[in-house]
Amino acid sequence: MKSQNLSTTQSIMILDDWFDHWMNTVCAVKLKNTTIRNYYDNYNRIKGSIGHIKLLELNQLSIQNAVNDLSKSYKKSTIESTLNVLSSCLKYAANNFVIMRNPCKGVILNDYLKDFVPKEKKEEVKYIKEKHLDLFFDVAKNSRSVTYFYILLHTGLRAGELCALQWKDIDFKRRELHIYKTINRTKCYFDGYGKKLENAITSIQITTPKKDASNRIVPITDSVAEAFQTLKKQQAEDKEKNQNWGISNEFLKAYPDLTMTTKKGNCFLPNYIEKECRRLVAILNKRQQQVAKDNGETFVPIEIHPHMFRHTFITNCYQQKLESRILMDIVGHRKPEMTDHYTHPDKNFMHHEFEKYEHSIQ
Repeated sequence: MKSQNLSTTQSIMILDDWFDHWMNTVCAVKLKNTTIRNYYDNYNRIKGSIGHIKLLELNQLSIQNAVNDLSKSYKKSTIESTLNVLSSCLKYAANNFVIMRNPCKGVILNDYLKDFVPKEKKEEVKYIKEKHLDLFFDVAKNSRSVTYFYILLHTGLRAGELCALQWKDIDFKRRELHIYKTINRTKCYFDGYGKKLENAITSIQITTPKKDASNRIVPITDSVAEAFQTLKKQQAEDKEKNQNWGISNEFLKAYPDLTMTTKKGNCFLPNYIEKECRRLVAILNKRQQQVAKDNGETFVPIEIHPHMFRHTFITNCYQQKLESRILMDIVGHRKPEMTDHYTHPDKNFMHHEFEKYEHSIQ
């Protein structure tokens, strides 16, 4: 029987030690640094409750109690991510006869933060309304970053994909982008050979996308092609003004023609776009607050962050009746459900579509 073949040496390890063992022997050799970082972040949420428990003594009840505690502070989706990582770790233990069964099986996700009092559905703040886009681009019009946000809005690219794009990836003649890599700054727990670092380090990396569907071709409009030409012109001017342009950019050897670079020739990272977006939105809200004050109205801050441009692009394509299979390919989704998640039709579109039903019964 399985219970008779348990590895007693490993079975008496505490969960913290087993998690490190699993990360070192399995995850470090097959996962990207960004995924490894996410695994650590997810496990760290729950380790304080159960990390000290020996594997043999770890049961469904102890995990359920830990999950219940998390439910008081975190969203259900966040706890689900933590439970998934823990379950994968303990599944490996069960498969290797370290424990009899995976104690995560049967654990229920409670949603203590959920309010059971009926209330009106709030409008999702993921799609940027047209009037808010106009206000945003009015603020950004004199900044070089206006080009970045225009490209994001009309291509649906992720910020990391845009920042990793090279000039050779842009086919101006065929009006298309070749997307097959991303750039990010992430915490690294292992070196390039899978050896655990004594102290985690932060590193900039250009890697392939997490999912195969993200490796794709994205068609572009003439105006987007012009926006990239503007970037090219800005980059040429930066090089002309700075003799040491790019001298500290280690990626220029492997990627000599990155489209997105700083004035000094360094890599342009997604968090730079996030920081610039926050700066522009702060200016926008300051203006709108004054407008509301002058008109005696209640001020409601406008929320805009870089990933919302992707949501907005997908929604606009949907409202323009772009064929769903083509849209999935353009934005790099494997499943229609993910594209649906990114689609947020506005109320005017909803009423316009409902008129079709109204006409059909007249």
